[in-house]
Formats: sequence, structure tokens, C-alpha cells
Amino acid sequence: MSLQDAETIDIIAHSLEDVPNGIELYIVDDGTISDEVERYTALTRKLGTYIGFVIGDEFFQAYPNTRTDDVLIRVLCKRPPNSAMLEMKAVTPRGDRLNRVPVVFEDMQIFLTGQYTWVSQSSQPDKGGA
Repeated sequence: MSLQDAETIDIIAHSLEDVPNGIELYIVDDGTISDEVERYTALTRKLGTYIGFVIGDEFFQAYPNTRTDDVLIRVLCKRPPNSAMLEMKAVTPRGDRLNRVPVVFEDMQIFLTGQYTWVSQSSQPDKGGA
């Protein structure tokens, strides 16, 4: 699980906030990429995999009652996200604004202790978890 493995969904979980049919997809930014441009590029690639999964058949078969707007992508960061990363508030498939999935960033250590302190959040607050 890391940004370097762009083709893998790191973690899939039901929403901690009891969003009916809510699903959260986690990306683990384990801090191993030190170059900030490379880190941003790796995150962008990984987000492409995640949105492809959300709009794909495998997701629909596994979660038939979950709509795209019931999904949240949470990025757990070992180091603070850089400014370019923080500008990512949501991800959409190219040319498809209807399937917008919010992206939030969390301090990995704080999140894992159960204290959901936001580093950044989407325009529609949505607190969920693993």
C-alpha cells in the first residue's frame, strides 16, 4: 500500500459516519516519496485508478446500492500534503462531472488514533472512516 502502487486500491471500508451505503476508499501516502512533484504525480495516477474503480463494473457489483456521491476518497498522509495536493478537493472521470468523488487528506498518525482531525476537507463536509 503506497502511492507508488498506482494500480492498487489500498483500503475499502464502510463509512464511519453511517452514511447509508457509504463507502470510503483509502490511499496510503507512507512518506517514501520525498520529491514533491513525484509525490503529486503519483497521487494523481492513483486517484485515476480510484475513480476508474468507482465507476466500473467491479464496484457496482460489489456495492450495488452505493451511488458515486456516497463515496469518499481519504488520503492518509505520513507527512503533510503539499500545496498542490491540497488543491485536490474531488476527482471526476474526464468529461463526467456527474460522477464527482470528494477527496480529503488526513494526518495518518492522528487518524489511526481515532481523532479525526482534518488536514483538508471537501466543500461538502463528510467525516467517515475505516
